[in-house]
Amino acid sequence: LEDLTMLGAPIGVAATVSCLQEKAEDLATLASRLHLLDSHHAYFLLRHSFAIPRLTYFLRAAPCFQHPGLLEEYDSTLRGALQEIANTRISDSAWIQACLPAHMGGLGLSSALQLAPSAYLASAAACTALSSRLFEPTRQPASVPRAHKVWKAALPTGTTTPTDTTIQRAWMEPLHKANRTALRAATTTPREIARLN
Repeated sequence: LEDLTMLGAPIGVAATVSCLQEKAEDLATLASRLHLLDSHHAYFLLRHSFAIPRLTYFLRAAPCFQHPGLLEEYDSTLRGALQEIANTRISDSAWIQACLPAHMGGLGLSSALQLAPSAYLASAAACTALSSRLFEPTRQPASVPRAHKVWKAALPTGTTTPTDTTIQRAWMEPLHKANRTALRAATTTPREIARLN
């Protein structure tokens, strides 16, 4: 059962690990070929096709957040691809900013590590009504409270659960705001501050 998949989604731990490793290898292969394209085209494909869009289904369908090492490896490959496209080194703070939405001064990329608990929680909430009709109404996978704990650990104390828990963006918004606040606190020059407004 550990290596079971259903409708392409990993069910067991071994299947989830295998899926994340395969996706990281696929991204590395695609990233190694981005230098063949114009930088703008390469960035567009990285953001809208190659990176998180190819992983979102699995982040929503399986508790991938329980494998932070593999998600960090995926993020590292994504960051390396961005460095290759931009032809510059991306510092830790620049990477955090790159993962902010465009309206917050970011590049609109997403960190798999940061996105995983939000994606899983939104998906679990969205299918609650259907699953309660199929199974016991009070039954909830043990991974859901674990995902909530991971989500809360990344945020300032007192952050509340979103009003509409079925929307992935609603789960990510507090994290984006916390990251932007942290970047602003560490920013000193007017030019850098303007970039984060």
